[in-house]
Amino acid sequence: MTTSPAPILQRWIHRCALALMAMALSVAVLLPVKAMAQPALTLSPETLPNASTQVYYFQFFSASGGVAPYTHRISAGALPPGIFLFGNFMSGVPSIAGTYSFSITATDRTSPVPLTVTRDYALVVEQTPFVIDEAMPPVATAGRNYSHSITARGGIKPYAFRVESGALPLGLTLASDGSVSGIPMVAGTFDINVVVTDSTSGTPSTAIRSFRFVVELPVMSVSPERPSHAAVGSPYAMSLGAVGGKEPYLYALTSGVLPEGLELQSNGTITGVPEVVGSYEIIITATDGSTGYGPITGSRAYTMVVEPPRLVLDTGVLPVATAAQPYIARLGVSNGVAPYEFTLGSGTLPPGLTLAEDGTISGIPARPLPPPDFSQYAFVFNVVDANRRSATFSMDMTVIDTPIQIGPAVVPDGIAGVTEYLLPFTAENATAPFAFALQEGALPQGLRFDPDTATLSGIPTESGSFAFTLQLTDAENRIVARQYAFTIAAPTLALTSTALSAGTTGVAYRHLLSAGGGAEPYRFRIIEGAMPPGMALSVDGEISGTTHQAGTFPFAIEVASATRQLSVQALTLQINPPASMDSAPVITTTVAPVIISSRTVTMVAGVAATIELTEGATGGPFTAANVVSLSPANAGTVSIDHGGSGTNTHYALRFAPAPDFSGVATVQYTLGNSGAISAPATIVFTVVPRPDPAHDPEVLGLLDAQAHSARSFATAQIGNVRQRLERLHGAGDGRYGFSDGLTFASNGGINRCASRVATPPGETCARPLADDVVVSSRHRSDYLFGTWVAGTLGSGERDARNGREAMDFETRGVSGGGDMRIGDGYAGASVGYGRDRTWVGDDDTRSDAQAYTLSVYGGYAPGDVFFIDGMLGYQSLHYDLRRSPTATAGDVKGRRNGRQWFAALTAGADLERGRWQFTPYGRFEFVRATLDGYREQGDPVYALRYDDQTLRSTSANLGLRVDYRRTMGWGMFAPQLRLEYQRDVERDGAATLHYADWTQGPAYRADVPGIGRSRLEIGLGALFENRAQWTFAFGYRGLFDDDGSDHGLTFDIQHEF
Repeated sequence: MTTSPAPILQRWIHRCALALMAMALSVAVLLPVKAMAQPALTLSPETLPNASTQVYYFQFFSASGGVAPYTHRISAGALPPGIFLFGNFMSGVPSIAGTYSFSITATDRTSPVPLTVTRDYALVVEQTPFVIDEAMPPVATAGRNYSHSITARGGIKPYAFRVESGALPLGLTLASDGSVSGIPMVAGTFDINVVVTDSTSGTPSTAIRSFRFVVELPVMSVSPERPSHAAVGSPYAMSLGAVGGKEPYLYALTSGVLPEGLELQSNGTITGVPEVVGSYEIIITATDGSTGYGPITGSRAYTMVVEPPRLVLDTGVLPVATAAQPYIARLGVSNGVAPYEFTLGSGTLPPGLTLAEDGTISGIPARPLPPPDFSQYAFVFNVVDANRRSATFSMDMTVIDTPIQIGPAVVPDGIAGVTEYLLPFTAENATAPFAFALQEGALPQGLRFDPDTATLSGIPTESGSFAFTLQLTDAENRIVARQYAFTIAAPTLALTSTALSAGTTGVAYRHLLSAGGGAEPYRFRIIEGAMPPGMALSVDGEISGTTHQAGTFPFAIEVASATRQLSVQALTLQINPPASMDSAPVITTTVAPVIISSRTVTMVAGVAATIELTEGATGGPFTAANVVSLSPANAGTVSIDHGGSGTNTHYALRFAPAPDFSGVATVQYTLGNSGAISAPATIVFTVVPRPDPAHDPEVLGLLDAQAHSARSFATAQIGNVRQRLERLHGAGDGRYGFSDGLTFASNGGINRCASRVATPPGETCARPLADDVVVSSRHRSDYLFGTWVAGTLGSGERDARNGREAMDFETRGVSGGGDMRIGDGYAGASVGYGRDRTWVGDDDTRSDAQAYTLSVYGGYAPGDVFFIDGMLGYQSLHYDLRRSPTATAGDVKGRRNGRQWFAALTAGADLERGRWQFTPYGRFEFVRATLDGYREQGDPVYALRYDDQTLRSTSANLGLRVDYRRTMGWGMFAPQLRLEYQRDVERDGAATLHYADWTQGPAYRADVPGIGRSRLEIGLGALFENRAQWTFAFGYRGLFDDDGSDHGLTFDIQHEF
């Protein structure tokens, strides 16, 4: 069957028509839906402000109506040379004038097909006129380096500058590049005309401008800021200094009168002894040594206060007390009006002793438990005189436990058959009744020990070395044993008479020879030579007779002992002719015995004592002195010095105790003349340990002051940077605002625009804002960079506690820095300087400290509320230290350096409620300081040496900051309140110190607690911000803890651009 093509064609046409109708219907339905769903993308600004050649140009582009973020690109035309597009802004310095047309296309992130918008722009670049900038030169100072640059704009660089008329100050020159430099040598006002020529080919362009240079004289200042107080009757000294001029300086009193007894020298020293109590207003002027523009002067007004005489402690060292023995000592004070009233402050007296109101310390000290050789007690007492003037002094007291001992320390050596022993042993510090017993060893034959009388007696008949142990038991059942060793030498016979007195012819002569070292009786005879005629030697050693022959008669004498020991001695007898015919009596030559006495000496550990041995001794003139023994042997060193001659010969014993020795040391010595030696005598040295400097209030206070300064330097810099960081993480909506996004509107019916690109706030626009609008969306500020300066001026006090003196201090800290924004974050760097002066107690102990700081900081605020900030800093520390040791009237000084790292990490949230903003936050602070060791100078005994010291501090802080913001016509005002609780979770600063003159003496450890562990900070302040992006803030900060308080004033200046 054949089918006609017409019906088939008709069916296909019908089907296509139905399909086209369905597609048309779909388009008619879907196009409105899609048009309704697709947003309209917009790009602002509509027009661009004009630019100028060689002038920096900046412009933001803002796309809206789509899905952020947006990308921007040049889709047609070209930017002026020197201008570039960076993301959503273009900037640069155009170099060629003209009108430049281009198109910018913004693309959003709509999925699946991004939306775009294109806007055409025409940027007019105007030619900048060739002119010299109007910046006036800064004021110069005569004699100081000066530099300033005169600049121009417009024209073709490079420029050439020259002085057209007038003259610069002597010492300054103008270079062709516009720089003015040199050292001005005259003061005054100098007007000049400066011409600049550009590099235009053909006929260069020129410009001229007048400038005025002002040169001032240097400003000179006199230091110190205030004088120390003086006291009637006490030597006073103060040194003045000057800065800002040229040395040498001369000082003169230009107003008022100095206190009577004080005098000002031309070199700036005020010295003397004040005589009258009072307050004296004076002005001291310093004149420098500059020439030409000088000399210049500087003055400072002082109020010199002369106080009544200070109470002075006359008691240097308290006598050592003996446990279980009655004790009495009297504290002495002078420079006041009696009677004095004494009371115990801090510390403790030894158990069993009490302090009476009249300053008497008395009682029976108990034995320390557990019983060492001695115990030391430190205490502080207060004294008030009849006029109610008071003073506080610290003292150390030693109680010797005095364990029982057996005396003497040694058994002297002897000679067999010669030495007769009658040596009693003593029980020292023992409670009767007590008993002796011979425990070990053996005595030589001829000696025996009687336990009832505790006596070693007899004449040894054998020689050799012998040792024995003697034990003592007292009524308290305390037992002690002592070992003795001695030597019995074989007898050595010798003639002890080695010199004969001269005789006279015709005069009866008599001299008795003596011998030793052998068994008596001795027998004498002449074995060589002869006696003068008429004289003879008897068998018992007597030379006697009368001779009439003058001359010198040498001979040798043999002496024999009972045991047939022999000894020979050569002698010479001188016979002189008579001086007159008168007869003379019989001359008898005898040797005087030497008698010396024992004594007791109290001394300070580490300081040598010298004892005159011949003082009080009989039997002189003396010819020799010897040390027999030192017990214990490690107590120190003993030496003997002698001086003079003849009858004026004297001997001195010097005992230098070991630095770490204290207690009782016993030295036995002998003294001899030409014919005899004394029996040994004993000097008992009671060595009192030096006061433990780790308990000295002045030492502890000075260590506290150093730790407090280091911590204050760190917290001051952390606080200054904190003010800047708080500004950054809440920068506000638009260009103006305080940490929360404020947009300003003014009253008066004028429509004001919200801050947006190319529309400065305050410009009139079609859509007005409500008055005093607060925008809480917390967008980032448009600024890229910021600079700031902040500072703190504080003072405070710390109460005396734990044996430490009270402190008064003044602290200053200033910081400055710059930062920039990086996306949702911000980062910057700063430098700082700090200075602290702390006075400890009332005796001129003080610490002067300085710190130089370099730090970096930054933060991140990812949302509308939360933020996290951090900083890290390094400080160089420098200390000048002065201390008044408790045990001496002088001062010791020292210098110390150190370094310190510190860091802070803060997290918090900005919570807005209308005009109010509440910011709770938490912060951790970490401080690590290392102080170098140093040595004090100024006192040979009580100066100290300090080891390297590490200070550690970690604190956890919780705080709340409250701001109330009020917009004004000129800008914004915001009062502030801050409450912060601080708690140290780690704190360590122990110091190790020694006495400076001890190279191997004991070390002392002093804990340095620093400020209170828990503190409360209260802050009040106000912030002002104008529409030129300048922020000014000032406030009060108070820090309170159990030990004292710290008060400070703060300021802050910030600028964003």
